[in-house]
Amino acid sequence: MKKSFLTISAALTIGMAIGVFASEGKANLYSGQGKGLIGDIKIAADFDGNKVSTVKVLEHLETPGVGGEALKKLVGSSIGKKVSEIDSIAGATYTSAGFKLALEDALNTKKTSN
Repeated sequence: MKKSFLTISAALTIGMAIGVFASEGKANLYSGQGKGLIGDIKIAADFDGNKVSTVKVLEHLETPGVGGEALKKLVGSSIGKKVSEIDSIAGATYTSAGFKLALEDALNTKKTSN
């Protein structure tokens, strides 16, 4: 039952995120995922060249008080930067690495689809 709820919640979150991006005029969203401390971090992002222009965390299993907070900071600090320029969050090394891997995955998806 709990797994079904999480699956439904994730689907709704993804749908809402795509709706928000679409309403902002973002036609090109690229999904990506990377391994965090506890599980996969799934994101949707858009890029201006190789720099992040939009990013939204769609799903993660990181600890809310540590990894979850780190993801919020990472989203804010990644705008306008290349993935290699994004600083990791102290105390959330694996979450930071997973977030960057997810962005790289999304960027690679963009490069192969263009």
